[in-house]
Amino acid sequence: MEQNFFSLLSKKIVATVIAIGSMFYSTISGVVAEFDELHLRTRGDQLVLSTNLLNCFSEDLDRIFSSGKEIKIHFLVEVLNATNEETTHDTTFYYSVKYSLVDRIYEVVRSNSGERFSGLSLEGAKEKVAEIDEITVILASQLTFGVQYLVRVTASMEKIRLPGMEEELNLMFYWNSLKPVAISGPFTKDIFKQ
Repeated sequence: MEQNFFSLLSKKIVATVIAIGSMFYSTISGVVAEFDELHLRTRGDQLVLSTNLLNCFSEDLDRIFSSGKEIKIHFLVEVLNATNEETTHDTTFYYSVKYSLVDRIYEVVRSNSGERFSGLSLEGAKEKVAEIDEITVILASQLTFGVQYLVRVTASMEKIRLPGMEEELNLMFYWNSLKPVAISGPFTKDIFKQ
């Protein structure tokens, strides 16, 4: 009972601090999140992508992560025709992070693989949500010989509602309202012959 009281009190204090700070969006010290270099390689008949989100966390965002609310980072991976930049295939997934106010540990879930990482520190959780490791982008059978392609990856965060706040909190303010985007170099279906 006592532990529940303290976890509820802690949750209320964190939510209040975030709510007060977020009333003044112009004072939010956002960061410019970006992707590291995109690495594409083949794995059997799949083209897979690896990269990392860089410079995507701030002290304010750390406090929001510790609120106990589930925070989702959404990813969009698109295969583009390099000639006209039309999307020929896309994949969406998200990574979520949630802090247990009772156990004082973080959990990260990756929607694309179903992986669940429990018992993490804040630094461990941030590492897991920033890492894209060999995500399947497209199958060889979905590519056409002689066509040049690009891969574009974009990240975003959704709005959340915290206790004590009337309006939803737009987490993109913490990334200066800019979605990080990265584009690979051109490639063809011949990548599967290498």
